[in-house]
Amino acid sequence: MKTTYLDYYKMILDKVSFDHNLFRKEYQKALRTLHAQEVSELNHWLQSKGLLSASHSASAAPVSRAA
Repeated sequence: MKTTYLDYYKMILDKVSFDHNLFRKEYQKALRTLHAQEVSELNHWLQSKGLLSASHSASAAPVSRAA
């Protein structure tokens, strides 16, 4: 089964969500790599997981996750 970049970044962002700086770095890489529609899908997925606030999705500011 072929993994899309969108699925790849979902997996990576879920795994690094414990570290705010690493999450931001990987999120920025995803924004550079993915197409506009995929970025929209990624942001929606992140919001549904509570990892990205709706008001910050355009500015790429991830929500801090408490340990």
